[in-house]
Amino acid sequence: MGQTLEVNSSSLTTAIASGLDIGSQFTLIFTGGSGSVTIARSGSETINGANSVAINNKYSGATFIKMTSTAWYAVGDLV
Repeated sequence: MGQTLEVNSSSLTTAIASGLDIGSQFTLIFTGGSGSVTIARSGSETINGANSVAINNKYSGATFIKMTSTAWYAVGDLV
């Protein structure tokens, strides 16, 4: 089971650490005010085939699951 992280900031960009095991997962919940949280890849890894994804709505969230050595899948309220 993964970690649940709360982000209480108006605007934040962060990267997923590279080298985590396949099957690793975490959930991120955005509780800040206006703004967004951008989650970027590390190295050659991708998130839903892209370099980054964003959560734009307060009290929205997403779960991130490492499916292969280079691919993260993210499900939730993403842009």
